[in-house]
Amino acid sequence: MRNLRASRQQTLVSLAVLAAGCLAACNEPAVGPSPPTPFELAIEPVHQWSGGEIMLHAAVFDSVTLVPEPADSTGAAGWENLVVRLGGDTLTVRRLHDTTLVAALPHIFSGTYEIEVFIASGSGRVASAPLDIYGLHEPSYWAEISFRENYRITEAIPWPPGNLLSYNEARQAVVVVGLLDGSVNPLPGLHYRSLRVWLQGMLAPGVSYRAGHAVLDLGDTTTPPCTWDIPLQPLEPTACADTAAWRTRNLYSVAELPEEHCLGVHEVWRVGARVLNDKHEELVPADAALLQADFRLAPDGSRAVLLAARSRSNCRCALAGWPVFSGVAQVQYAIADYAQVPGAAFSPDGLTLYVAGDLNFEPDQFVYEDSDGPWVLDARHAADGGLIQRRELAQLRLVYDVLPDPLFPRVYVAGRDYSTRNGVVLVLDRATFEEVGRIRLGWLHRPVGMLVHGGSTGSLFLALGNAGADGELKVVRFDIMP
Repeated sequence: MRNLRASRQQTLVSLAVLAAGCLAACNEPAVGPSPPTPFELAIEPVHQWSGGEIMLHAAVFDSVTLVPEPADSTGAAGWENLVVRLGGDTLTVRRLHDTTLVAALPHIFSGTYEIEVFIASGSGRVASAPLDIYGLHEPSYWAEISFRENYRITEAIPWPPGNLLSYNEARQAVVVVGLLDGSVNPLPGLHYRSLRVWLQGMLAPGVSYRAGHAVLDLGDTTTPPCTWDIPLQPLEPTACADTAAWRTRNLYSVAELPEEHCLGVHEVWRVGARVLNDKHEELVPADAALLQADFRLAPDGSRAVLLAARSRSNCRCALAGWPVFSGVAQVQYAIADYAQVPGAAFSPDGLTLYVAGDLNFEPDQFVYEDSDGPWVLDARHAADGGLIQRRELAQLRLVYDVLPDPLFPRVYVAGRDYSTRNGVVLVLDRATFEEVGRIRLGWLHRPVGMLVHGGSTGSLFLALGNAGADGELKVVRFDIMP
């Protein structure tokens, strides 16, 4: 189609040049073809998301009668006497009113591009203007933190923005992964002591309410996981290490809360997983839907939620109820709406809870990770779970994660497109949930993912676990609009 559009542009320019040449030949000796006449073109907005729309303003459009041409093999119709191009792409254009056209942008890598408009009228007219496009930064890459037996490889901790804290099987160490370039740097002295190829105990660092801290299991089966002031020294052991359930390959996660409270997800053999607190009280009974669940904390540790999804547990089962925990490690309230919750996050001020959940998947559906939903994005009052607003994500069949932007009033939802099953990131206005951008990844992704904000780098990252034959981490980078 690009070759057809390029040929169309060349034809229009040739017609314009030919017309100019004929006019010159009829009135005076030939002095060469006249170039197309420039006109003033304005673009709105001058910064746009990949795949979005822009408006083209020019007074000359009022005098141009657009002549439609037959639709091509894709069903897209163009104009006989107008071509709008961006790089190697010819854009689909429609008239909004007399002096304004609307052009749909392709899903391309982010950067500064030149929009060119060609009008075959009289001697021909041409104009151009720059446009900044935000979206996919560059092709994705692999980061070397593979860890076999671990579906939760992306359950790492943002450390700080633009980085992940995780375990590395090959180096048997705790590492920081720089998502900007894929660098993997072991933290000095933080090597786990395991006699097997898998870690004995936690398979990912546990979150802490304290900045610069994480709960780590270094594989010593005689010592429970400890909170570390990284990278300086270990602090107290967490009380949520249930020694009665301690054994090789016991999959669980820990969240450290204020005043020595904590939450732990513990596997119960052949039943599922349960949630205990620092007093070893069972807050949530064992359920297969909680296998490989993990925690997300409010910024001050005042609340915690579970990520519990079909793509994590590999279980054809639904949640009996979705709990929200208080900062003193008790169930504060539960929400019955969701069958699975792969993504949840608190707002930077901790007052709002964003939930990307599935309301009703079919438990017998063969494909574990996908669901016909309906999928929704909810904004709730963090204090009591009251619903503020809901947006149905009808265009998704799987959600990876949700992330409110800490710098701009936006929220991002990463998932899998319903029709193509390719990856997509929705950019929504945080106040209204209106879609302001949609970035298509263009390829199929594995079912476990994590969104990480890049802070001052101006980037957003989607880290996808178990994305390769050896369970590598695949990192996709986006440039986000200021």
